[in-house]
Formats: sequence, structure tokens, C-alpha cells
Amino acid sequence: MSAVVIAVLLAILIKSAGEITLLSLSLARVRTLRRGPIPPQARECFADEDAFRKAMDYSAAKTRDGLLGELWTGALAIIMVLGGAAALHGVMASMFGSGGVWKEALAAIVFFMTLGLLEAPISLMSTFGTETRFGFNRTNPGLWVIDQLKGLAVGVTLAFALLTPCAWFLQKLPGTWWMFAWIAFVLFRFLAAGLLSVVLLPLFQKLTPLEDGPLKQGLLELARKADFPASAILVMDGSRRSAHANAFFAGFGRMRRIVLFDTLVAQLSREELEAVLAHEIGHWKRGHILKGMVVSTLVALPLFGLAGWISARPDLAVAFGYGIAPDATHTPFGALLPLLALALAPVLYWLSPLANGISRKHEFEADAYAAGLTGGPDALVRALTKLYSANSSNPLPHPAYALFHHSHPSLPERKAALTTTR
Repeated sequence: MSAVVIAVLLAILIKSAGEITLLSLSLARVRTLRRGPIPPQARECFADEDAFRKAMDYSAAKTRDGLLGELWTGALAIIMVLGGAAALHGVMASMFGSGGVWKEALAAIVFFMTLGLLEAPISLMSTFGTETRFGFNRTNPGLWVIDQLKGLAVGVTLAFALLTPCAWFLQKLPGTWWMFAWIAFVLFRFLAAGLLSVVLLPLFQKLTPLEDGPLKQGLLELARKADFPASAILVMDGSRRSAHANAFFAGFGRMRRIVLFDTLVAQLSREELEAVLAHEIGHWKRGHILKGMVVSTLVALPLFGLAGWISARPDLAVAFGYGIAPDATHTPFGALLPLLALALAPVLYWLSPLANGISRKHEFEADAYAAGLTGGPDALVRALTKLYSANSSNPLPHPAYALFHHSHPSLPERKAALTTTR
């Protein structure tokens, strides 16, 4: 076994050990909170003791799902490193041949499709186990399968659109292909974001215009007050699949749309919905969405550079069991992407605290903007409290676990920050 294979295996094991440790700490904290009296910070987040106990039980169940999922996905990663990925590439080569641009793109797609299929039992267990037991799941096996098939069709189509030119660049420009591939990635990313609410989202969810009335009038007036251009306010039938609630906006320019879950509209008052919309507008006014996309594309540049370096080292692919001709000048694209994913995933995991820290900072800024736009924090505090309680969210997560997994501050943290805006 070569040194590079040992290094990747160690990285996967260390990442899994770290994640299991965090999940164990989280589970221990939840159990302690469940057994004791309700802490004062948590009492403000729930209507009664039963709601708090349910939130703790739900958090514990989700954490146990996470432990099982980590053990499963870690084992899959090790199997792929020890020859599983190479075997998949070999099967594809025997079925379709190798070397062609579309064949190499297909080989990479099949690798990720296989991983997704093998990880599907974890998703099924969470959806029809934990989510159903706590009353959040509203989908059924038939609808779940349809969603998966739609997601597969859309994913394969988009992946082919992006990966085929990347594979072509690698074959025709082996020395500089990664720079052109990065440019294609940037263009593709911004195009996909612009088309999300117009083309992609309606494939999975039913979107209907918010009916005329005081709510729509109030939301549009708020958007005009914030100088926030939006082509429409849509209600999404999220209740067909889940009891959880959310709101977001998608698209750019004239295609920008405000999307509200129907569960959100049912749970909140007009003033609270306006506060939630003001929060989402705050993300736009503070440039969080655009900044996030720009930063992510810049961070991707060195990763594409690493891909370029690996592509010039076919001996690395050979070390992982890939059958590559001795005179090959570069790593086939169908082997390159799986190798990159397997090697980078356990490394990028340790950057999660940085990404989450930036996201939490943005949430505080959007909260502050919403409080200013709506004349105070009261409506937003009420909305957040209702949503945390309805979603059975944990208001007091373990700090280490939150560092790696929570992109939003806890409700007590957000309330404390909002009190300074009075």
C-alpha cells in the first residue's frame, strides 16, 4: 500500500473520529438537558415543558441518525479508497470503453451516483423513521421515490453539462485545462443560481402566487421600502413533504422571486412574516448571497489547481488501483474526480468552523437589518420563537458541535443580539 493511500485513509479515519466525538458530545448534552429542569434560556423558546422535552428527544434522535450515518459513509469512503472507485471505473470501461470525453464524464457521474445510492438507506431511515416519529415527515414512499428520480435526472443532466467540457479541456489542454474548467464552473454556478426559481424549483415543488390581500400588500410594501426588486411572491407547497417551515428568495434581477413555505404562512402572523421577509432582504442588502458565491468560486480556484496537479500524476491513480496505461500522460477524468473527492472531503471538513462562523455573522447582520426595517426586534423575536418551537430545534447545542454544524446562531444568541437594537 502506497504512502498516498495510507495518508488518505488516515485523513478519513481522523475525520470520522472527530465527527463521532462531536456527535457523542452533542448526544450527552441533550440527554443531560432532557433529564434536568428547563434552563432559563430554553424556557423562553418553548410554550411549555412538553415542547422542550420533545425538542430534546428529537435532537437526540437526529444525533443518533448522524452517528449511524457517519459510520456508514466513513466505511463507504474507505471501501472506495481501497479499490471500490477503481473497480467502478473498470466496470464503466468494460461496458462503454474508455478515453472518450463523454465516457470519462459518465464514469465520474456514475461514481457519485453509486455513492448516493449506497447512502440512500440513511436518508430513508431519517425521513420515514425519525422525521415521521416526531410528526415532521408528510411525504410518502411513492412521492419520495419520484423526488429521488427527478433529482437524479436533473443532477445527471447538470453534471453532464458541466463535466463534459471539463473532460474535453483535460484531453485537449492537459497543462492548463483546470483554469478553463474553473471558468466553466463559475459560469455554470451563476447560471444555475439564476435559473433556480424559474426552471429547477418548479420541477420539485408547486409554486403558486400569494393571493391578494393584506399579507401580500404588506410584504410588497416592505420590499418597496427596502428597495428590494422582486418579480413575484410565491408560496411553495412544502407541507406535502415536511412540517418544517422556511422562506428564501431565488434568482437574480428580474427573475428574483420571494418564496414562502405554506407551513410558514400558516404558522406566523402578518407582522411576523414581514419580519422574516425583512431578514431575508437583509441578506441581500448586506450582499451576503453575492459575497458567498464570489468567495466560494475563489476558494474553488486552488482546488481546481490541485486537480490540475493530480491530473499530471497518473501514478497516483495507479496507486489507488486504477488500470492506466504505462505511457499515459495524464489521469483520466473519470478517475480524477473520484480521487479528488475522496482526498479532499476529510480535509475540507476541518474548515467547517470557518464557513459556519461567517454564516452566523451574516445571520446576526440580517437580524439587525430586519429589526431596523420593521421598527424593532419584537416581531422577529416572536417569529423566531415560534419557528424554533414548531421545528423542535435545540436552543442550547453543544458549543463544539455547533462550531462544526450550525450555520445559524441559537435562538438565545439571536435574542440577546436583537435586544441591543432596541
